[in-house]
Amino acid sequence: MNEARDEEEKEELRSAVADYESSMNDLADRRDRLEREHRALEEKRMPGESGGQLAEAQRQIEARMQRISRMHLCYMTLPCLQHAVLKKLYEDGCPWKAVGAELGVSRRTVLRERSAALGAMRRAREMIPEEEKKHMT
Repeated sequence: MNEARDEEEKEELRSAVADYESSMNDLADRRDRLEREHRALEEKRMPGESGGQLAEAQRQIEARMQRISRMHLCYMTLPCLQHAVLKKLYEDGCPWKAVGAELGVSRRTVLRERSAALGAMRRAREMIPEEEKKHMT
């Protein structure tokens, strides 16, 4: 019985590590895309264009990267079940019933955990200063 529980815990740990790596890869992809946008802006800069315009564009890109990092951190610090529900629903695109079946919980629990997770994400977003919110897309 202990062996089965140990195997289950190991599998949960492997799953959590895989989820974390997947999320980190997503964040790295977003960061790469923003860096490509930054390079494209630099290439479009005309010879007589002021460095101030480029600096402003770079500041906006960096602020956007910080917002993405903040939201990603909030997502990664959600309780395990909430994180799993969001991942299955939105990253994997699983239907509600399948999420409940895979996680071994009822559909109502999936709804409750999803709501709690999105509420936490909303609260994290609300903690972002108003000036930064204006630039959010």
